[in-house]
This record gives sequence, C-alpha cells and structure tokens, in this order.
Amino acid sequence: MSTQTNRIRSTTMDPNPTKYPILSYVLSRLPSIGPLRHPPPSPPPRPDHDIEQPPPSSPQTPTSPSTTDPLIERFPHLKDPKVIAAMSAAVAEIASTRSILRALGERPDHETVDIAKSKIAKIESSESFSDQLEEIALSPESEEKEEREDKQKKASVEREKTMYKAIIQLDEMHAAYQKLLRDAEEKLMRIYDSAVSENEKEAEDEEQVVDEEVVRVLQAGDTIQKVDLSGRKLRILPEAFGKICKLVMLNLSSNQLQV
Repeated sequence: MSTQTNRIRSTTMDPNPTKYPILSYVLSRLPSIGPLRHPPPSPPPRPDHDIEQPPPSSPQTPTSPSTTDPLIERFPHLKDPKVIAAMSAAVAEIASTRSILRALGERPDHETVDIAKSKIAKIESSESFSDQLEEIALSPESEEKEEREDKQKKASVEREKTMYKAIIQLDEMHAAYQKLLRDAEEKLMRIYDSAVSENEKEAEDEEQVVDEEVVRVLQAGDTIQKVDLSGRKLRILPEAFGKICKLVMLNLSSNQLQV
C-alpha cells in the first residue's frame, strides 16, 4: 500500500475537527508508538574541513510567532494537564478502534454494501433451491459425481459469501465507530464541564478565605502595623484600609487589583 493511500486512510479514520473538536484535539496529542529508528550515520569529514573547528552554521529562517489555537480560546482548561490526562484515559477505546479500522480499510460506500447484501440474499436463495434438488433421487454414479461437483460449488459459493459478509461487517464497524465518536465527544464535554465547575468552586473558596482575612485585618484596626495580602487574588481593596493609622506596611503583590 502506498504512502499516499496510508495518509488518505489515516485522515478518513480521524474524527472531524469541526464535528468533534475536543475529541480531535485530544487524539492528536496521544503518543504514537512506532518502530525505533536509528539515526543515520554521520558523513565522513571533508578533506578541506578542520575537525577541530565547528562547522559553519547554516542561516536559519526566522520562526513566526505561534498563534493561539482557537479551540484553546474556546476551551482554556484544555491547557490543564490534569484535564488532558483524564480525557486521554477516556478516549483509549477510540484510539484502539481507530487503529483497527485503519488496518481493515476505509468504509465501503452505500452502493457496495447494497450489492453485497443483494449477493448474499441471492446466494442464500440458491442454497435453498439446491437443498430442494438434493431430495430428487439419482443413480449411484450420478449421485457421486453430483456430490463432488456440489462440494466444489459450495466451497466457491461460501468463499464468495464470506467476502460479501466481510464488506457488510466492515460497514457496521465503521457505523459503530461513528457512534463511538459521538459518545466520546459528549463524554469529553462532561469531563471539561466538571473541570470548569471544580475550578470555579476552588476560586470561590479562595475568595471566601480572602474575604475572611480582609475582615480580620479591618476588625483589628489600629492594632496592626504590617499586613501581608500577597497572592490572594484580590480584585478590590476596601477603602477602610486607608483609615488604619498605624499601618506602615501593606503587601498587595500578586493580586488582581484594578486601579
């Protein structure tokens, strides 16, 4: 099979990024296992090249700045390694099934499947008719010859029938794979929504802790001289802090305060 055919087959087995955006994203990041490749041997040094001096560096083309993935803009939590790990575990069956279908081949078109079903129906109808003919009494010589020919014919028909059944089974496997893709995309969305909910809850808990700390400082009033509220994700600072007369140091670094 040519490389081009493999590339086309691989593409058709992959989920459509438009239809299954998260699933396509996760599958594209699964590690692929392939044969180990040994590095090519280094070419012998040229006679005019000094081996003690490094070879001249080839000019490098400037790399363009990386653009933000639109999918990440829609689903920013996909950058969370924990979320990706949970999703990767959830699509293990998809990756396995995709590998099997890649080996078996592309999905047959509807016309091919219909022809296969028609051929099987015709074969089964002929088999039924043959069974009726077997009930007719024949002479011993004719019966022996007829039996040999019948065995050969049945073997040939059975091979043909098996071929058509394989076409139908391949179509059914691809149909089941498409359903698997739909179910997987829904499952990944549930995982993502769960991660969003957990992060929002953690943020609310952190804000609650911050609020309690701010309240404690305000209640202490002029008895406090130094206050450290760094790294607490504060968005606002109550004006009452400006009325604490004895406050000489207030650390508000690494917060989300807006001027």
